[in-house]
Amino acid sequence: MKKELIIGGLAIATVGVVGYMALSPKIATEPIPSGEESGVESSSEDRQKIEDLLWEEWQDTERYSFCRGEAVINNSYEDPVLRDYGTLEHNSKELLLFDKEANKFFVVTREIEYNYDGRLNTQMGDLAIDVPVSEHGFLSEAYAKNEMPVRIDYAGNFITTDPGTKANMWVYHTIGDESEMVGPRTGCAGIYFLDNSPGRDTLAISEIVTINRKCEETDINGSYDGNFSFTCAAVEYTLARDIFEEVKAKEALQNDKAEFPAAEEAEEDSLEDAVSGGDGTGADSDAQASEINEAIEAAKSAGAASSSLDSEEIQRALEQINPAR
Repeated sequence: MKKELIIGGLAIATVGVVGYMALSPKIATEPIPSGEESGVESSSEDRQKIEDLLWEEWQDTERYSFCRGEAVINNSYEDPVLRDYGTLEHNSKELLLFDKEANKFFVVTREIEYNYDGRLNTQMGDLAIDVPVSEHGFLSEAYAKNEMPVRIDYAGNFITTDPGTKANMWVYHTIGDESEMVGPRTGCAGIYFLDNSPGRDTLAISEIVTINRKCEETDINGSYDGNFSFTCAAVEYTLARDIFEEVKAKEALQNDKAEFPAAEEAEEDSLEDAVSGGDGTGADSDAQASEINEAIEAAKSAGAASSSLDSEEIQRALEQINPAR
């Protein structure tokens, strides 16, 4: 495959890393008409026709190309005020569209796996205890043309570390015996400027895009210290279309299975079903569901072993703290 399939003839200026800042998800182009302006919902056939026309346009290799990407965030987290600490992993496997005219990589699909393993240190009388805190989530999303987040903007010379998703509350959060659905912790939530100097980013001279950064961030919840990495390798149009159809099907099944109910309104089993995300048919989906269940049980076991206090005593301690996220 020719190198220009991903990058075209771009020339990227060398720019040092000067930091990052909050960035809202960007819109790729004008919205696709929904067919609902007259109060009549467009049929699935109409939506499919629009989608087919879009993919027909994307066959133009003079302007468009695709790559299979992976963005990984690994961080340690600490809140010295609430004495909350742990580690998080955020892995986003993506299909990306490179628009050579716009000089941008757009996210077409994302499959995100998120895990946080931590402890909340609290005082109960003369006894200091560590209450286990765990967060686990899986999310599959396929985007319409007007929804696609920007991952890399060569014109603006930056990469976004964690573009916005359509779903917000998709993470299963447990602390002691309390459970709820929440959004993922941030950690590297912003942008980095691109750096094409020797030994830094691989951007315009290869079929594979690679970017790595040290991540240090502080927000109202605490501080993060870790790493962000992004890689993307060229894929052919046919494979890109197959990936899109697969993730779109997973998202539909995911949304059918659960609407992520609040913890006080749902039983634990239904929450675990919501977290499992995928279609549940296939070895990969079964393995992911098994792993998340094992992780949840391991977190509960660790909590039981960390203190001789019973669950009611832990609950009273949590109510005294009432930590804000």
